[in-house]
Amino acid sequence: MTLFRSAWARFAVGMAAGLFLAGAITGLRGAGYHLEPAGLLALFLLWAVGAAWLVGGYGRSLDEAAREAKKWAWYWGGSIGMGVGAFALVFEPLGVAAMLPADASRPDLLAGGAGVVVAAQMLGFLVAWAWWWGSRR
Repeated sequence: MTLFRSAWARFAVGMAAGLFLAGAITGLRGAGYHLEPAGLLALFLLWAVGAAWLVGGYGRSLDEAAREAKKWAWYWGGSIGMGVGAFALVFEPLGVAAMLPADASRPDLLAGGAGVVVAAQMLGFLVAWAWWWGSRR
């Protein structure tokens, strides 16, 4: 079995590549160099093609039970997490605005809001995934 046929090796390579790309862009921005939108789009497309290749191989390596667990967890956990994230952003019961700096720019606010929703979806997925496996053991 080669390195890239293993699901875990693909995951590790994909995570390392994604972290390297995010770190490189952050480092360039920190050094005062800003990529043009076309350059960012090119990097994103490069990342997206690589991620699709890695995720496709991982998905094909799963057995039927693991596929069903992922589908169920993304549907229920992701949907409920998205609802919780949207509720937190719209009604702000948790004081999200108090965690943001007063001089936050629009892109910072957009990224923060998207981060809240994605984090809630991921947490919902993890809870639903554990629930699915726990209820079938």
